[in-house]
Amino acid sequence: MRTLTVTDVLKLNIFHHASLVTGREGLSRPVSSITTVEDTDLLHYLKDGEILLLSIRFASEVLHLGEHMELLASKQIAAIILKGGTDNVTEPVPGDILRNASRFSIPVVLLPPDVRFIDAISAVMSLVMKVKNRYYLDIQNNLTKAVASGFQEEDILHYLGDYIPGYFTVTDSEGQQLQQHTASGFDPNTAVADRLRLPILCMGKVTGYLTSVTNSFLEEHQEMLLKTASHLLSVLVLKKYYVAKIEQKYISGFLSELFEKRLSPDAIVEKAHNYGWNRGDSYAAISLELSSERSKTKVPEALMEITAFLPEENCFFLYQRAVSSCVVAFSTSGLYGLMWGRCSDT
Repeated sequence: MRTLTVTDVLKLNIFHHASLVTGREGLSRPVSSITTVEDTDLLHYLKDGEILLLSIRFASEVLHLGEHMELLASKQIAAIILKGGTDNVTEPVPGDILRNASRFSIPVVLLPPDVRFIDAISAVMSLVMKVKNRYYLDIQNNLTKAVASGFQEEDILHYLGDYIPGYFTVTDSEGQQLQQHTASGFDPNTAVADRLRLPILCMGKVTGYLTSVTNSFLEEHQEMLLKTASHLLSVLVLKKYYVAKIEQKYISGFLSELFEKRLSPDAIVEKAHNYGWNRGDSYAAISLELSSERSKTKVPEALMEITAFLPEENCFFLYQRAVSSCVVAFSTSGLYGLMWGRCSDT
Protein backbone atom coordinates (compact mmCIF):
# COMPACT_ATOMS: atom_id res chain seq x y z
CA MET A 1 0.00 0.00 0.00
CA ARG A 2 1.22 3.50 -0.80
CA THR A 3 2.58 5.04 2.39
CA LEU A 4 0.61 8.10 3.46
CA THR A 5 2.89 10.53 5.29
CA VAL A 6 2.46 13.57 7.52
CA THR A 7 3.58 15.70 4.57
CA ASP A 8 0.69 14.31 2.46
CA VAL A 9 -1.81 15.12 5.22
CA LEU A 10 -0.59 18.69 5.65
CA LYS A 11 -1.25 19.29 1.93
CA LEU A 12 -5.00 19.00 2.58
CA ASN A 13 -6.91 22.27 2.17
CA ILE A 14 -8.05 22.25 5.76
CA PHE A 15 -4.43 22.59 6.91
CA HIS A 16 -3.66 25.38 4.47
CA HIS A 17 -3.26 27.90 7.30
CA ALA A 18 -1.82 25.47 9.84
CA SER A 19 1.80 25.86 10.84
CA LEU A 20 4.51 23.33 11.65
CA VAL A 21 6.15 24.49 14.88
CA THR A 22 8.61 21.61 15.40
CA GLY A 23 9.52 18.10 14.28
CA ARG A 24 10.30 18.74 10.63
CA GLU A 25 12.50 15.63 10.69
CA GLY A 26 9.40 13.50 11.28
CA LEU A 27 7.33 14.69 8.31
CA SER A 28 7.97 11.39 6.53
CA ARG A 29 6.30 9.41 9.32
CA PRO A 30 3.52 7.12 8.00
CA VAL A 31 -0.08 8.02 8.81
CA SER A 32 -2.75 5.37 9.41
CA SER A 33 -5.47 7.33 11.23
CA ILE A 34 -6.29 10.38 13.34
CA THR A 35 -7.76 10.37 16.84
CA THR A 36 -8.38 12.57 19.86
CA VAL A 37 -8.22 11.67 23.54
CA GLU A 38 -9.91 13.09 26.62
CA ASP A 39 -7.98 11.20 29.27
CA THR A 40 -4.29 10.49 29.72
CA ASP A 41 -5.00 6.76 30.16
CA LEU A 42 -6.12 6.64 26.54
CA LEU A 43 -2.59 7.49 25.43
CA HIS A 44 -1.68 3.86 26.14
CA TYR A 45 -4.14 2.66 23.46
CA LEU A 46 -2.77 4.68 20.58
CA LYS A 47 -1.55 2.73 17.55
CA ASP A 48 1.30 3.13 15.09
CA GLY A 49 0.76 5.88 12.56
CA GLU A 50 -2.03 7.72 14.39
CA ILE A 51 -2.17 11.50 14.45
CA LEU A 52 -3.10 12.85 17.87
CA LEU A 53 -5.49 15.81 17.72
CA LEU A 54 -5.69 17.82 20.96
CA SER A 55 -6.60 21.21 22.33
CA ILE A 56 -3.61 23.20 23.55
CA ARG A 57 -5.19 23.44 26.98
CA PHE A 58 -5.42 19.66 27.39
CA ALA A 59 -1.97 19.17 25.87
CA SER A 60 -0.54 21.63 28.39
CA GLU A 61 -1.87 19.45 31.20
CA VAL A 62 -0.42 16.15 30.01
CA LEU A 63 2.18 16.49 27.26
CA HIS A 64 4.48 18.77 29.21
CA LEU A 65 5.58 15.63 31.04
CA GLY A 66 8.55 14.02 29.35
CA GLU A 67 7.30 10.53 30.19
CA HIS A 68 4.08 11.11 28.27
CA MET A 69 5.94 12.31 25.20
CA GLU A 70 8.23 9.31 25.52
CA LEU A 71 5.12 7.09 25.56
CA LEU A 72 3.88 8.71 22.36
CA ALA A 73 7.26 8.13 20.76
CA SER A 74 7.17 4.44 21.75
CA LYS A 75 3.70 4.21 20.17
CA GLN A 76 5.21 5.63 16.96
CA ILE A 77 2.46 8.19 16.53
CA ALA A 78 2.67 10.18 13.31
CA ALA A 79 2.19 13.73 14.60
CA ILE A 80 0.49 15.97 17.16
CA ILE A 81 -2.01 18.56 15.94
CA LEU A 82 -2.89 21.23 18.50
CA LYS A 83 -5.77 23.69 18.39
CA GLY A 84 -6.60 26.54 20.74
CA GLY A 85 -7.41 30.21 21.13
CA THR A 86 -10.45 32.35 20.39
CA ASP A 87 -11.33 35.23 18.03
CA ASN A 88 -8.62 34.10 15.64
CA VAL A 89 -5.99 34.56 18.33
CA THR A 90 -3.92 31.37 18.51
CA GLU A 91 -2.49 30.30 21.82
CA PRO A 92 1.24 29.62 21.83
CA VAL A 93 2.46 26.05 22.24
CA PRO A 94 4.17 25.58 25.63
CA GLY A 95 7.93 25.40 25.35
CA ASP A 96 8.27 22.11 27.24
CA ILE A 97 5.98 20.39 24.71
CA LEU A 98 8.07 21.74 21.85
CA ARG A 99 11.31 20.60 23.47
CA ASN A 100 10.02 17.08 24.20
CA ALA A 101 8.49 16.71 20.74
CA SER A 102 11.67 17.94 19.09
CA ARG A 103 13.67 15.44 21.11
CA PHE A 104 11.72 12.55 19.54
CA SER A 105 11.29 14.20 16.11
CA ILE A 106 7.49 14.20 16.47
CA PRO A 107 5.92 16.85 14.22
CA VAL A 108 3.75 19.36 16.10
CA VAL A 109 1.24 21.26 13.96
CA LEU A 110 -0.65 24.32 15.20
CA LEU A 111 -4.20 24.56 13.87
CA PRO A 112 -6.03 27.90 13.54
CA PRO A 113 -8.79 28.32 16.15
CA ASP A 114 -11.56 28.57 13.51
CA VAL A 115 -10.96 25.00 12.25
CA ARG A 116 -13.32 22.51 13.89
CA PHE A 117 -12.04 19.17 15.22
CA ILE A 118 -14.65 17.20 13.27
CA ASP A 119 -13.64 18.86 9.99
CA ALA A 120 -9.96 18.05 10.54
CA ILE A 121 -10.77 14.43 11.45
CA SER A 122 -13.08 14.00 8.43
CA ALA A 123 -10.52 15.41 6.01
CA VAL A 124 -7.71 13.16 7.25
CA MET A 125 -9.86 10.00 7.38
CA SER A 126 -11.19 10.65 3.87
CA LEU A 127 -7.62 10.73 2.60
CA VAL A 128 -6.69 7.59 4.55
CA MET A 129 -9.71 5.71 3.18
CA LYS A 130 -9.02 6.90 -0.36
CA VAL A 131 -5.49 5.49 -0.23
CA LYS A 132 -6.68 2.24 1.38
CA ASN A 133 -9.52 1.81 -1.14
CA ARG A 134 -7.10 2.23 -4.01
CA TYR A 135 -4.72 -0.28 -2.44
CA TYR A 136 -7.28 -3.04 -1.96
CA LEU A 137 -8.89 -2.37 -5.34
CA ASP A 138 -5.50 -2.94 -6.95
CA ILE A 139 -5.12 -6.17 -4.95
CA GLN A 140 -8.51 -7.42 -6.14
CA ASN A 141 -7.80 -6.46 -9.75
CA ASN A 142 -4.42 -8.20 -9.63
CA LEU A 143 -6.05 -11.34 -8.23
CA THR A 144 -8.63 -11.30 -11.03
CA LYS A 145 -5.88 -10.98 -13.64
CA ALA A 146 -3.92 -13.79 -12.00
CA VAL A 147 -6.93 -16.14 -12.14
CA ALA A 148 -7.41 -15.24 -15.81
CA SER A 149 -3.75 -16.15 -16.34
CA GLY A 150 -4.02 -19.57 -14.72
CA PHE A 151 -4.25 -19.21 -10.93
CA GLN A 152 -5.91 -22.23 -9.30
CA GLU A 153 -7.54 -22.73 -5.89
CA GLU A 154 -4.25 -23.22 -4.07
CA ASP A 155 -2.76 -20.10 -5.66
CA ILE A 156 -5.74 -18.00 -4.58
CA LEU A 157 -5.35 -19.10 -0.95
CA HIS A 158 -1.64 -18.27 -0.97
CA TYR A 159 -2.45 -14.87 -2.46
CA LEU A 160 -4.95 -14.18 0.34
CA GLY A 161 -2.29 -15.12 2.89
CA ASP A 162 -0.03 -12.37 1.56
CA TYR A 163 -2.54 -9.71 2.63
CA ILE A 164 -4.61 -11.27 5.41
CA PRO A 165 -2.96 -13.10 8.33
CA GLY A 166 -5.27 -16.08 8.64
CA TYR A 167 -6.01 -19.74 7.98
CA PHE A 168 -7.89 -20.39 4.74
CA THR A 169 -9.64 -23.52 3.48
CA VAL A 170 -11.65 -24.53 0.45
CA THR A 171 -14.14 -27.33 1.08
CA ASP A 172 -16.76 -29.05 -1.02
CA SER A 173 -20.47 -28.75 -0.26
CA GLU A 174 -20.21 -31.67 2.18
CA GLY A 175 -17.43 -30.01 4.18
CA GLN A 176 -14.62 -32.17 2.80
CA GLN A 177 -11.42 -30.08 2.75
CA LEU A 178 -9.91 -29.68 -0.71
CA GLN A 179 -7.27 -26.97 -0.19
CA GLN A 180 -5.79 -25.16 2.82
CA HIS A 181 -3.21 -22.49 3.51
CA THR A 182 -1.88 -20.89 6.69
CA ALA A 183 -0.53 -17.34 6.39
CA SER A 184 2.74 -16.56 8.11
CA GLY A 185 1.10 -14.05 10.47
CA PHE A 186 -1.56 -16.47 11.76
CA ASP A 187 -1.19 -17.92 15.26
CA PRO A 188 -3.43 -20.98 15.77
CA ASN A 189 -2.77 -20.93 19.51
CA THR A 190 -4.55 -17.63 20.14
CA ALA A 191 -8.29 -17.12 20.37
CA VAL A 192 -10.03 -16.94 17.03
CA ALA A 193 -11.47 -13.46 16.71
CA ASP A 194 -13.17 -13.70 13.33
CA ARG A 195 -14.40 -16.49 11.05
CA LEU A 196 -15.93 -15.94 7.64
CA ARG A 197 -17.55 -18.68 5.53
CA LEU A 198 -18.40 -17.77 1.95
CA PRO A 199 -20.20 -20.00 -0.58
CA ILE A 200 -18.66 -21.10 -3.87
CA LEU A 201 -21.39 -21.28 -6.49
CA CYS A 202 -21.83 -22.97 -9.86
CA MET A 203 -25.02 -22.67 -11.91
CA GLY A 204 -26.88 -21.43 -8.84
CA LYS A 205 -25.77 -24.41 -6.76
CA VAL A 206 -23.44 -24.26 -3.74
CA THR A 207 -20.50 -26.49 -4.63
CA GLY A 208 -18.22 -25.56 -1.75
CA TYR A 209 -17.10 -22.94 0.74
CA LEU A 210 -14.18 -20.58 1.29
CA THR A 211 -13.53 -20.25 5.02
CA SER A 212 -11.12 -17.86 6.73
CA VAL A 213 -10.08 -17.81 10.37
CA THR A 214 -8.09 -14.89 11.78
CA ASN A 215 -6.71 -13.70 15.11
CA SER A 216 -8.06 -10.19 14.70
CA PHE A 217 -11.30 -8.79 13.38
CA LEU A 218 -11.35 -8.33 9.63
CA GLU A 219 -11.42 -4.86 8.16
CA GLU A 220 -14.07 -4.06 5.60
CA HIS A 221 -11.51 -4.09 2.79
CA GLN A 222 -10.25 -7.52 3.85
CA GLU A 223 -13.80 -8.88 3.81
CA MET A 224 -14.23 -7.51 0.29
CA LEU A 225 -11.01 -9.22 -0.78
CA LEU A 226 -12.30 -12.54 0.60
CA LYS A 227 -15.62 -12.07 -1.21
CA THR A 228 -13.74 -11.38 -4.43
CA ALA A 229 -11.75 -14.58 -3.86
CA SER A 230 -14.96 -16.60 -3.35
CA HIS A 231 -16.38 -15.18 -6.60
CA LEU A 232 -13.20 -16.13 -8.46
CA LEU A 233 -13.30 -19.63 -6.96
CA SER A 234 -16.84 -19.85 -8.34
CA VAL A 235 -15.48 -18.81 -11.74
CA LEU A 236 -12.95 -21.65 -11.58
CA VAL A 237 -15.70 -24.15 -10.74
CA LEU A 238 -17.85 -22.81 -13.58
CA LYS A 239 -14.88 -23.01 -15.95
CA LYS A 240 -14.30 -26.64 -15.01
CA TYR A 241 -18.01 -27.30 -15.50
CA TYR A 242 -17.98 -26.00 -19.07
CA VAL A 243 -14.65 -27.69 -19.82
CA ALA A 244 -16.23 -30.96 -18.66
CA LYS A 245 -19.23 -30.29 -20.89
CA ILE A 246 -16.99 -29.75 -23.90
CA GLU A 247 -14.95 -32.81 -22.99
CA GLN A 248 -18.18 -34.82 -22.66
CA LYS A 249 -19.26 -33.71 -26.12
CA TYR A 250 -16.05 -34.78 -27.84
CA ILE A 251 -15.60 -38.00 -25.91
CA SER A 252 -19.24 -38.91 -26.49
CA GLY A 253 -18.55 -38.55 -30.20
CA PHE A 254 -15.57 -40.85 -29.85
CA LEU A 255 -17.63 -43.39 -27.89
CA SER A 256 -20.34 -43.25 -30.53
CA GLU A 257 -17.81 -44.07 -33.26
CA LEU A 258 -16.35 -46.80 -31.07
CA PHE A 259 -19.74 -48.32 -30.31
CA GLU A 260 -20.78 -48.29 -33.96
CA LYS A 261 -17.44 -49.88 -34.96
CA ARG A 262 -16.53 -47.05 -37.32
CA LEU A 263 -12.93 -46.81 -36.10
CA SER A 264 -9.89 -48.84 -36.97
CA PRO A 265 -7.77 -50.22 -34.10
CA ASP A 266 -5.07 -47.63 -34.81
CA ALA A 267 -7.61 -44.81 -34.84
CA ILE A 268 -9.04 -46.02 -31.53
CA VAL A 269 -5.60 -46.01 -29.92
CA GLU A 270 -4.78 -42.56 -31.30
CA LYS A 271 -8.04 -40.94 -30.21
CA ALA A 272 -8.00 -42.61 -26.81
CA HIS A 273 -4.46 -41.38 -26.25
CA ASN A 274 -5.64 -37.80 -26.92
CA TYR A 275 -8.02 -38.13 -23.99
CA GLY A 276 -5.35 -39.57 -21.69
CA TRP A 277 -6.48 -43.17 -22.09
CA ASN A 278 -3.51 -45.47 -22.65
CA ARG A 279 -3.02 -49.18 -23.29
CA GLY A 280 -1.54 -49.76 -19.85
CA ASP A 281 -4.45 -48.18 -17.96
CA SER A 282 -7.03 -50.14 -16.01
CA TYR A 283 -10.59 -50.23 -17.31
CA ALA A 284 -13.87 -51.59 -16.07
CA ALA A 285 -16.72 -52.61 -18.36
CA ILE A 286 -20.30 -53.15 -17.27
CA SER A 287 -23.11 -54.31 -19.53
CA LEU A 288 -26.65 -53.11 -18.83
CA GLU A 289 -29.91 -54.22 -20.35
CA LEU A 290 -32.92 -52.01 -19.72
CA SER A 291 -36.41 -52.46 -21.07
CA SER A 292 -39.73 -50.67 -20.82
CA GLU A 293 -42.95 -52.27 -21.97
CA ARG A 294 -45.20 -49.33 -21.06
CA SER A 295 -43.39 -46.30 -22.32
CA LYS A 296 -40.27 -45.78 -24.36
CA THR A 297 -39.53 -42.62 -22.39
CA LYS A 298 -38.84 -44.71 -19.29
CA VAL A 299 -35.53 -45.98 -20.64
CA PRO A 300 -33.73 -42.61 -20.87
CA GLU A 301 -35.25 -41.66 -17.52
CA ALA A 302 -33.79 -44.80 -15.98
CA LEU A 303 -30.41 -44.06 -17.55
CA MET A 304 -30.44 -40.53 -16.12
CA GLU A 305 -31.11 -41.99 -12.67
CA ILE A 306 -28.14 -44.31 -13.11
CA THR A 307 -25.81 -41.39 -13.87
CA ALA A 308 -26.64 -39.89 -10.46
CA PHE A 309 -24.68 -42.76 -8.87
CA LEU A 310 -21.65 -42.42 -11.14
CA PRO A 311 -18.57 -40.29 -10.36
CA GLU A 312 -18.88 -36.65 -11.43
CA GLU A 313 -15.36 -36.61 -12.87
CA ASN A 314 -13.92 -38.80 -15.61
CA CYS A 315 -17.36 -40.27 -16.27
CA PHE A 316 -19.03 -40.04 -19.69
CA PHE A 317 -22.51 -41.14 -20.73
CA LEU A 318 -24.01 -41.63 -24.19
CA TYR A 319 -27.51 -42.83 -25.09
CA GLN A 320 -28.29 -43.68 -28.70
CA ARG A 321 -32.00 -44.20 -29.07
CA ALA A 322 -31.82 -45.05 -32.76
CA VAL A 323 -29.84 -48.21 -32.13
CA SER A 324 -31.29 -48.84 -28.69
CA SER A 325 -27.96 -48.61 -26.96
CA CYS A 326 -26.21 -46.64 -24.25
CA VAL A 327 -22.55 -45.97 -23.54
CA VAL A 328 -20.95 -44.80 -20.30
CA ALA A 329 -17.29 -44.08 -19.58
CA PHE A 330 -15.93 -43.73 -16.06
CA SER A 331 -12.65 -43.87 -14.13
CA THR A 332 -11.30 -46.70 -12.01
CA SER A 333 -8.30 -46.24 -9.71
CA GLY A 334 -7.89 -42.74 -11.08
CA LEU A 335 -7.87 -43.99 -14.68
CA TYR A 336 -10.46 -43.78 -17.44
CA GLY A 337 -12.61 -46.79 -18.22
CA LEU A 338 -15.50 -47.64 -20.48
CA MET A 339 -18.97 -48.89 -19.65
CA TRP A 340 -21.41 -49.87 -22.35
CA GLY A 341 -24.64 -51.79 -22.61
CA ARG A 342 -27.46 -52.55 -25.00
CA CYS A 343 -30.82 -51.13 -24.03
CA SER A 344 -34.16 -52.42 -25.20
CA ASP A 345 -37.13 -50.16 -25.89
CA THR A 346 -39.58 -53.04 -26.14
